[in-house]
Amino acid sequence: MLLFLESTVRPLTMTALLIFSLTSMGCSGLAGADGGTKPKRTPRLHAGGSTFVNLMMQKWIVEYQKAGKAKVNYQSVGSGAGLEYGISKTFDFGGTDMPMTTEQLKKANQIGGEVVHIPLCMGAVVVAYNLPEIEQPVRLSPDVIADIFLGKIKKWNDPKLLKLNPNLTLPDLDIVLVHRSDGSGTTFVMTDYLSKISPEWK
Repeated sequence: MLLFLESTVRPLTMTALLIFSLTSMGCSGLAGADGGTKPKRTPRLHAGGSTFVNLMMQKWIVEYQKAGKAKVNYQSVGSGAGLEYGISKTFDFGGTDMPMTTEQLKKANQIGGEVVHIPLCMGAVVVAYNLPEIEQPVRLSPDVIADIFLGKIKKWNDPKLLKLNPNLTLPDLDIVLVHRSDGSGTTFVMTDYLSKISPEWK
């Protein structure tokens, strides 16, 4: 069940980006530059990263290949890997939901040349909860969200939650946080939001 937020709380915006080096967009399988007699093979691009953009990327790949363009293999391995393998040039291009830092840009430039960010799409990130016995939406505010992730609010019937939801009978149950553990653009979007609404979290 998705969380319905107060009007003062907007869904967090996620932008998926492609990163690639201008000097090393390596299409493997191309004929030699010397114009030799080697038969030309279909160029191949190896890429990966953001899981957020994966379904759209797979659709684009199908359409791109219908046009007789390069073969593309995009691996949905997370933004962290998209950055890591994009910087190291293991991938021809990487997908990420978080922009590269100055340090990452410098490292990438040293390895393979100038890096370009290309925005692909936008979406929203929201927190979700599981309270099957509550049929109406549970309202949260920015400070309450921060206090939950800081471990200050531990129960669903915490006074702050009751104040925000006077018409609900919230249960005396522990709030159990579940979060993604790997390098994730979604995690970046969420923690960046928490840092902006909570000096203590930051």
